[in-house]
Amino acid sequence: MTPQRPGARASGAETEVLDFPLPQPGTMGPPEKCAQLRRSCPMARVRMPMDATAWYATRYEDVR
Repeated sequence: MTPQRPGARASGAETEVLDFPLPQPGTMGPPEKCAQLRRSCPMARVRMPMDATAWYATRYEDVR
């Protein structure tokens, strides 16, 4: 979630914004970057093709 009031900060460390969709080495299975994000950054900021940013949730437990 992004801060809604001036001067507010998002909790946690600032992270880079990744390009989405993530690079995919082949046609079978999810990209390796997904596995890396599940381990290190389950809620990642991504830049969508239309240049908007969004949150990318990589773990089922964090979404439900």
